[in-house]
Amino acid sequence: VGQHAVYTSATGILVLTGPDSKVTSGTNSISGEKITFYRAEDRMTVESGIEKRVEAVFYSKEKEIEK
Repeated sequence: VGQHAVYTSATGILVLTGPDSKVTSGTNSISGEKITFYRAEDRMTVESGIEKRVEAVFYSKEKEIEK
């Protein structure tokens, strides 16, 4: 979610911008002023705004206990 999104198909790069830019996957989330996805490299960068820090929340999966 972002106020503005630009996808460049030639490079496979998606840029979300805006003060409330946020990406969620299940219960995990990350937010910032600018979120850049690099599809070919399977990575992303997140930049903060002037008055707000990057916020990331990640939950680890619980392993099943063998009986």
